[in-house]
Amino acid sequence: MICFLLKATLPRTLLWIPVILFLACSRPPAVEPPREGEGPAPAAVTVKPQAILEPGETPLWFEFGPDGPVWIDNPGEALLTPFSPWPLSRYAAGILIRDNALTLAVNRDGFLSLLSGQDGGTAGSLAMYRAADSSYWGDYTTVALFEFRGTPTVLLYRDDFFMDSGAELPPVRVWGFEKESPRPVELLIPAFAALSTGDGWDIESLRQGRDGFWYYRGVKKEGSQREIRYLRTADLSTAGKSCSAGVFRNAVVPYTEDMVPVLLRFVLEEAGRRYGVAGTLVAEVVSPDFPIVRYFSTTVRTTEEPFAELAGYYRGSGADAAEISALAILPDGRGVLAAGDDSAPQLDLFSLPPIPEGFVYTRIGMAGQALVAAWEEQDGWNVGAAGFLVIAVHSIGVREDVKN
Repeated sequence: MICFLLKATLPRTLLWIPVILFLACSRPPAVEPPREGEGPAPAAVTVKPQAILEPGETPLWFEFGPDGPVWIDNPGEALLTPFSPWPLSRYAAGILIRDNALTLAVNRDGFLSLLSGQDGGTAGSLAMYRAADSSYWGDYTTVALFEFRGTPTVLLYRDDFFMDSGAELPPVRVWGFEKESPRPVELLIPAFAALSTGDGWDIESLRQGRDGFWYYRGVKKEGSQREIRYLRTADLSTAGKSCSAGVFRNAVVPYTEDMVPVLLRFVLEEAGRRYGVAGTLVAEVVSPDFPIVRYFSTTVRTTEEPFAELAGYYRGSGADAAEISALAILPDGRGVLAAGDDSAPQLDLFSLPPIPEGFVYTRIGMAGQALVAAWEEQDGWNVGAAGFLVIAVHSIGVREDVKN
């Protein structure tokens, strides 16, 4: 069940799905993006949630539209969005989980955040907030979604691999999400100061290495000769130091099998064993314990597929025996989840709601007692329609056909 609070027009499925409350109001006034050094732009209005979601057994599907998420029946009913290379498309570029909030970075658009049990909803409800500025973000690609000083933060860059957009280097490339603002707010990160856009630098990569350092790559695109710099820092609040390309590459490879948390390793190995995956599994994992997504790899020895990419969630601290501690899904939505502690985990197989041919699940996380999974329509490097699913965790289907 969904309660829309801020919506100027009704999605087509709102005609038959129950609605608790609807209040039409005008769009917040546009806020000009500040330039680097000016500081955060003040919120022009008091922002209320765009919707209150009541996750249950019925999947709640949303598509990323040009004016924000649109409620749809299922991904097969999404708009016929033209395929375009992924850096130029609207899709869920990252998930960050902190306290009671799950935040999505929507490429070429802005932030979307789901807060559990707040703003007049029930204990299991999710308040959905959007902070977007597609008129600015539409020219740039998301490098990463990460936490900086407690704030969900996105780093943008100008992608010129697939096309020359003619856009300038992003005058403001670091943006944060604040629930009280209808637009992303500018943030300044000291570690990036040595690679200023004024000197022609763009930052195209940001990862936290296995050693805990933050690694980032700057590319100088202006002028006659292309230049690349690799830097690292223990804290993004301090200046980075140069490192070699070899050190950079070694630091940002996936965490190896001996570094995978026990529960997460159980889940990955079970996914490989039960679903016939052999060789290397690489999982992109979000967690309340991680300031940015981490990649873990492990090896499964069966006789079929040689490689698989999974999306995962892990909670290593603060979870009780009844809560999900780890889960992972294949692109088709088949997955494994674990509850309990490392010594005697309870493993279950499940499936997310089916999606049409050509569509895949790409990322997954927990928001309160709901699963949130990003999906995309894919054709090679290209993305068409994209959005996300919200469903109560107790409603996901257990796969009896493979359970033994």
